[in-house]
Amino acid sequence: MAPRYYKAFTLVEVLVVIVIISMLVALLLPAIAGARARARRASCLNNQSQVAKAILQYESAKGHFPGYVNQLGKAITTKLGLDASKSLANRADLSWVVVILEPLGHADLWKEWRVGSGQAVALSEVVCPSDLLKVGQPGRLSFVVNCGISDYLIDDKGYSEDAAAYTGYNSSLDIYDPGFGLFFNHDLTRPRITKKSTIGADGIADGASQTLMLSENLEATNWATTVLQSGVGMVWWSNKVFTSLPETVNVNGPGPANARFLARPSSNHPGGANAIYADGHGEFLSERMDYAVLRDMMISNQSRARQAKLIP
Repeated sequence: MAPRYYKAFTLVEVLVVIVIISMLVALLLPAIAGARARARRASCLNNQSQVAKAILQYESAKGHFPGYVNQLGKAITTKLGLDASKSLANRADLSWVVVILEPLGHADLWKEWRVGSGQAVALSEVVCPSDLLKVGQPGRLSFVVNCGISDYLIDDKGYSEDAAAYTGYNSSLDIYDPGFGLFFNHDLTRPRITKKSTIGADGIADGASQTLMLSENLEATNWATTVLQSGVGMVWWSNKVFTSLPETVNVNGPGPANARFLARPSSNHPGGANAIYADGHGEFLSERMDYAVLRDMMISNQSRARQAKLIP
Protein backbone atom coordinates (compact mmCIF):
# COMPACT_ATOMS: atom_id res chain seq x y z
CA MET A 1 0.00 0.00 0.00
CA ALA A 2 1.29 3.41 -1.00
CA PRO A 3 2.08 5.75 1.94
CA ARG A 4 -0.32 8.63 2.65
CA TYR A 5 1.00 12.17 2.71
CA TYR A 6 -0.84 14.88 4.67
CA LYS A 7 -0.51 18.52 3.68
CA ALA A 8 0.31 20.81 6.62
CA PHE A 9 1.84 24.23 7.29
CA THR A 10 5.40 24.26 8.27
CA LEU A 11 6.45 26.10 11.38
CA VAL A 12 8.07 28.80 9.27
CA GLU A 13 4.84 29.33 7.32
CA VAL A 14 2.80 29.61 10.51
CA LEU A 15 5.22 32.16 11.92
CA VAL A 16 5.11 34.18 8.71
CA VAL A 17 1.29 34.26 8.79
CA ILE A 18 1.32 35.33 12.46
CA VAL A 19 3.78 38.12 11.71
CA ILE A 20 1.68 39.36 8.77
CA ILE A 21 -1.52 39.35 10.83
CA SER A 22 0.23 41.15 13.68
CA MET A 23 1.48 43.81 11.29
CA LEU A 24 -2.00 44.31 9.82
CA VAL A 25 -3.54 44.61 13.29
CA ALA A 26 -0.82 47.07 14.31
CA LEU A 27 -1.63 49.18 11.27
CA LEU A 28 -5.38 48.91 11.70
CA LEU A 29 -5.76 49.68 15.43
CA PRO A 30 -4.39 53.26 15.29
CA ALA A 31 -6.64 53.96 12.32
CA ILE A 32 -9.68 52.71 14.26
CA ALA A 33 -8.66 54.67 17.36
CA GLY A 34 -8.13 57.77 15.25
CA ALA A 35 -11.53 57.39 13.62
CA ARG A 36 -13.19 57.05 17.02
CA ALA A 37 -11.35 60.12 18.33
CA ARG A 38 -12.44 62.15 15.30
CA ALA A 39 -16.02 60.98 15.75
CA ARG A 40 -16.02 62.01 19.42
CA ARG A 41 -14.49 65.36 18.53
CA ALA A 42 -17.15 65.93 15.86
CA SER A 43 -19.91 64.95 18.29
CA CYS A 44 -18.46 67.32 20.88
CA LEU A 45 -18.38 70.19 18.37
CA ASN A 46 -21.98 69.41 17.44
CA ASN A 47 -22.99 69.72 21.11
CA GLN A 48 -21.08 72.98 21.37
CA SER A 49 -22.81 74.28 18.24
CA GLN A 50 -26.22 73.59 19.80
CA VAL A 51 -25.20 75.49 22.91
CA ALA A 52 -23.81 78.34 20.81
CA LYS A 53 -27.07 78.62 18.86
CA ALA A 54 -29.02 78.83 22.12
CA ILE A 55 -26.69 81.56 23.40
CA LEU A 56 -27.05 83.53 20.18
CA GLN A 57 -30.84 83.18 20.34
CA TYR A 58 -30.70 84.63 23.85
CA GLU A 59 -28.43 87.43 22.60
CA SER A 60 -30.76 88.19 19.71
CA ALA A 61 -33.79 88.39 22.04
CA LYS A 62 -32.11 90.35 24.86
CA GLY A 63 -29.61 92.41 22.88
CA HIS A 64 -26.67 91.10 24.89
CA PHE A 65 -24.99 87.88 26.02
CA PRO A 66 -26.10 86.38 29.35
CA GLY A 67 -23.99 86.78 32.46
CA TYR A 68 -21.76 83.93 33.49
CA VAL A 69 -23.83 84.22 36.67
CA ASN A 70 -27.32 85.73 36.71
CA GLN A 71 -30.00 86.99 39.05
CA LEU A 72 -33.45 85.60 38.32
CA GLY A 73 -36.22 87.89 39.46
CA LYS A 74 -35.69 91.21 41.17
CA ALA A 75 -34.10 91.15 44.60
CA ILE A 76 -35.58 93.47 47.21
CA THR A 77 -33.42 96.19 48.76
CA THR A 78 -33.46 96.16 52.55
CA LYS A 79 -31.56 98.13 55.17
CA LEU A 80 -28.90 95.44 54.97
CA GLY A 81 -28.65 95.66 51.20
CA LEU A 82 -30.00 93.49 48.40
CA ASP A 83 -31.83 90.43 49.71
CA ALA A 84 -31.60 87.46 47.31
CA SER A 85 -34.19 85.55 49.31
CA LYS A 86 -36.83 88.07 48.24
CA SER A 87 -36.30 87.54 44.52
CA LEU A 88 -39.04 86.11 42.34
CA ALA A 89 -37.57 82.62 42.14
CA ASN A 90 -35.55 82.81 45.35
CA ARG A 91 -32.38 82.42 43.29
CA ALA A 92 -29.74 84.97 42.44
CA ASP A 93 -26.85 82.67 41.58
CA LEU A 94 -27.78 81.13 38.24
CA SER A 95 -25.23 80.11 35.64
CA TRP A 96 -25.37 81.00 31.97
CA VAL A 97 -26.64 77.47 31.24
CA VAL A 98 -29.83 78.00 33.24
CA VAL A 99 -30.88 81.12 31.36
CA ILE A 100 -30.50 79.47 27.94
CA LEU A 101 -32.45 76.33 28.84
CA GLU A 102 -35.47 77.41 26.79
CA PRO A 103 -33.64 78.10 23.49
CA LEU A 104 -31.62 74.95 24.16
CA GLY A 105 -34.85 72.97 23.95
CA HIS A 106 -35.63 72.50 27.64
CA ALA A 107 -38.61 74.82 28.10
CA ASP A 108 -40.17 72.67 30.85
CA LEU A 109 -36.94 72.68 32.85
CA TRP A 110 -36.67 76.44 32.41
CA LYS A 111 -40.19 76.85 33.84
CA GLU A 112 -39.10 74.92 36.92
CA TRP A 113 -36.12 77.19 37.44
CA ARG A 114 -38.34 80.23 36.89
CA VAL A 115 -40.47 79.33 39.89
CA GLY A 116 -37.53 78.34 42.04
CA SER A 117 -37.92 74.56 41.87
CA GLY A 118 -35.24 73.77 39.28
CA GLN A 119 -33.00 70.80 39.93
CA ALA A 120 -29.73 69.58 38.47
CA VAL A 121 -30.31 67.15 35.60
CA ALA A 122 -28.02 65.60 33.02
CA LEU A 123 -27.94 67.72 29.86
CA SER A 124 -26.18 65.92 27.02
CA GLU A 125 -25.80 69.17 25.06
CA VAL A 126 -23.42 70.74 27.59
CA VAL A 127 -21.14 67.70 27.94
CA CYS A 128 -18.43 66.46 25.57
CA PRO A 129 -18.63 62.69 24.83
CA SER A 130 -14.89 62.47 25.51
CA ASP A 131 -15.37 63.90 28.99
CA LEU A 132 -16.33 60.44 30.25
CA LEU A 133 -16.59 61.26 33.95
CA LYS A 134 -19.32 63.81 33.22
CA VAL A 135 -21.44 61.95 30.67
CA GLY A 136 -24.91 61.29 32.09
CA GLN A 137 -24.14 63.02 35.40
CA PRO A 138 -26.65 65.60 36.72
CA GLY A 139 -25.48 69.19 36.43
CA ARG A 140 -22.08 68.39 34.96
CA LEU A 141 -20.56 70.77 32.44
CA SER A 142 -17.81 70.47 29.82
CA PHE A 143 -18.12 73.88 28.15
CA VAL A 144 -17.19 77.33 29.43
CA VAL A 145 -17.86 80.86 28.21
CA ASN A 146 -15.58 83.85 27.69
CA CYS A 147 -15.70 85.82 30.94
CA GLY A 148 -12.95 88.27 30.04
CA ILE A 149 -10.39 89.30 32.63
CA SER A 150 -10.47 87.29 35.84
CA ASP A 151 -12.32 88.82 38.78
CA TYR A 152 -11.14 86.39 41.45
CA LEU A 153 -10.01 89.23 43.72
CA ILE A 154 -13.25 91.14 43.27
CA ASP A 155 -15.87 88.40 43.50
CA ASP A 156 -16.39 87.45 47.15
CA LYS A 157 -17.36 83.92 46.06
CA GLY A 158 -14.15 83.47 44.12
CA TYR A 159 -10.82 81.93 45.04
CA SER A 160 -8.72 82.21 48.16
CA GLU A 161 -5.30 81.93 46.56
CA ASP A 162 -2.27 83.72 47.90
CA ALA A 163 -2.73 87.39 47.08
CA ALA A 164 1.03 87.79 46.63
CA ALA A 165 0.42 87.51 42.90
CA TYR A 166 -1.70 90.62 43.13
CA THR A 167 0.39 93.74 42.62
CA GLY A 168 -2.17 96.43 43.31
CA TYR A 169 -5.55 96.47 41.67
CA ASN A 170 -6.45 99.94 40.40
CA SER A 171 -9.99 100.63 41.63
CA SER A 172 -10.53 102.96 38.69
CA LEU A 173 -9.94 100.07 36.33
CA ASP A 174 -13.22 98.40 35.47
CA ILE A 175 -12.70 94.67 35.01
CA TYR A 176 -16.30 94.47 33.81
CA ASP A 177 -15.57 96.71 30.86
CA PRO A 178 -17.52 95.13 27.93
CA GLY A 179 -14.37 95.34 25.85
CA PHE A 180 -12.62 92.73 27.96
CA GLY A 181 -14.92 89.75 27.32
CA LEU A 182 -18.50 88.67 26.61
CA PHE A 183 -20.02 87.14 29.78
CA PHE A 184 -19.96 89.11 33.04
CA ASN A 185 -21.26 88.89 36.58
CA HIS A 186 -24.98 89.80 36.52
CA ASP A 187 -25.73 88.86 40.11
CA LEU A 188 -26.25 92.26 41.76
CA THR A 189 -26.72 90.64 45.17
CA ARG A 190 -22.99 90.01 45.39
CA PRO A 191 -20.89 92.58 47.24
CA ARG A 192 -18.89 94.93 45.00
CA ILE A 193 -20.96 94.06 41.91
CA THR A 194 -22.53 97.46 41.39
CA LYS A 195 -23.66 97.31 37.79
CA LYS A 196 -24.74 94.86 35.13
CA SER A 197 -22.14 95.00 32.35
CA THR A 198 -23.39 93.69 29.01
CA ILE A 199 -22.28 93.40 25.43
CA GLY A 200 -24.06 92.20 22.30
CA ALA A 201 -22.67 90.69 19.13
CA ASP A 202 -22.91 94.05 17.36
CA GLY A 203 -20.81 95.67 20.07
CA ILE A 204 -17.75 93.47 19.57
CA ALA A 205 -15.23 95.97 18.24
CA ASP A 206 -12.75 93.33 17.09
CA GLY A 207 -15.42 91.35 15.25
CA ALA A 208 -17.62 88.45 16.28
CA SER A 209 -15.75 86.09 13.96
CA GLN A 210 -12.47 86.89 15.78
CA THR A 211 -13.71 86.71 19.39
CA LEU A 212 -14.03 83.45 21.32
CA MET A 213 -17.42 82.77 22.88
CA LEU A 214 -17.32 79.16 24.07
CA SER A 215 -14.77 76.42 24.56
CA GLU A 216 -14.20 73.07 26.24
CA ASN A 217 -12.66 72.93 29.68
CA LEU A 218 -11.88 69.81 31.71
CA GLU A 219 -12.08 71.79 34.97
CA ALA A 220 -15.61 73.05 34.28
CA THR A 221 -17.75 72.16 37.27
CA ASN A 222 -21.52 72.29 37.66
CA TRP A 223 -24.07 74.55 35.97
CA ALA A 224 -26.76 74.06 38.63
CA THR A 225 -24.87 74.92 41.82
CA THR A 226 -23.06 77.93 43.27
CA VAL A 227 -21.38 79.68 40.37
CA LEU A 228 -17.68 80.53 40.34
CA GLN A 229 -16.19 82.28 37.36
CA SER A 230 -13.59 79.57 36.76
CA GLY A 231 -16.20 76.81 37.11
CA VAL A 232 -18.37 77.97 34.22
CA GLY A 233 -16.04 80.28 32.31
CA MET A 234 -12.60 80.86 30.87
CA VAL A 235 -10.64 83.99 31.73
CA TRP A 236 -7.54 85.88 30.69
CA TRP A 237 -4.89 87.37 32.93
CA SER A 238 -2.95 90.59 32.59
CA ASN A 239 0.76 90.54 33.34
CA LYS A 240 0.38 94.26 34.05
CA VAL A 241 -1.61 93.37 37.17
CA PHE A 242 -0.44 89.87 38.18
CA THR A 243 3.28 89.30 38.53
CA SER A 244 2.92 85.50 38.57
CA LEU A 245 1.34 85.30 35.13
CA PRO A 246 3.10 82.49 33.25
CA GLU A 247 4.64 83.15 29.88
CA THR A 248 2.35 80.57 28.32
CA VAL A 249 -0.76 78.70 29.38
CA ASN A 250 -1.10 76.32 26.49
CA VAL A 251 -4.35 74.81 25.33
CA ASN A 252 -4.44 71.20 26.54
CA GLY A 253 -0.93 71.57 27.89
CA PRO A 254 0.17 70.37 31.32
CA GLY A 255 -1.90 72.00 34.05
CA PRO A 256 -0.35 75.28 35.23
CA ALA A 257 1.19 75.25 38.68
CA ASN A 258 -1.37 77.78 39.88
CA ALA A 259 -4.89 76.39 39.70
CA ARG A 260 -6.48 79.72 38.80
CA PHE A 261 -4.89 79.56 35.36
CA LEU A 262 -6.83 76.40 34.52
CA ALA A 263 -9.81 78.46 33.32
CA ARG A 264 -8.73 78.08 29.72
CA PRO A 265 -9.61 75.79 26.78
CA SER A 266 -8.72 72.16 27.52
CA SER A 267 -10.09 68.78 26.49
CA ASN A 268 -9.50 65.06 26.15
CA HIS A 269 -9.07 65.43 22.38
CA PRO A 270 -5.54 64.83 21.14
CA GLY A 271 -3.91 68.01 19.89
CA GLY A 272 -6.24 70.70 21.18
CA ALA A 273 -9.81 71.67 22.05
CA ASN A 274 -13.02 72.66 20.27
CA ALA A 275 -14.14 76.28 20.47
CA ILE A 276 -16.95 78.44 19.09
CA TYR A 277 -16.61 82.08 18.12
CA ALA A 278 -19.19 84.81 18.75
CA ASP A 279 -20.51 84.55 15.20
CA GLY A 280 -21.32 80.86 15.76
CA HIS A 281 -18.56 79.22 13.73
CA GLY A 282 -16.41 76.53 15.32
CA GLU A 283 -12.68 75.78 15.20
CA PHE A 284 -10.24 73.34 16.76
CA LEU A 285 -7.70 75.27 18.82
CA SER A 286 -4.21 73.82 18.67
CA GLU A 287 -2.62 72.88 21.97
CA ARG A 288 0.50 74.70 20.78
CA MET A 289 -1.30 78.06 20.85
CA ASP A 290 0.59 80.67 22.83
CA TYR A 291 -1.21 82.27 25.76
CA ALA A 292 -0.94 85.78 24.34
CA VAL A 293 -2.75 84.63 21.19
CA LEU A 294 -5.50 83.00 23.24
CA ARG A 295 -5.84 86.13 25.38
CA ASP A 296 -6.19 88.38 22.34
CA MET A 297 -8.90 86.10 20.93
CA MET A 298 -10.88 86.51 24.17
CA ILE A 299 -10.66 90.31 24.33
CA SER A 300 -13.51 91.89 22.37
CA ASN A 301 -11.88 95.33 22.18
CA GLN A 302 -8.08 95.19 22.23
CA SER A 303 -7.80 98.95 21.81
CA ARG A 304 -9.65 99.48 25.10
CA ALA A 305 -7.57 96.83 26.85
CA ARG A 306 -4.39 98.59 25.73
CA GLN A 307 -5.76 101.93 26.86
CA ALA A 308 -6.28 100.37 30.29
CA LYS A 309 -2.66 99.13 30.09
CA LEU A 310 -3.70 95.52 30.55
CA ILE A 311 -1.99 94.24 27.41
CA PRO A 312 1.09 95.40 25.52
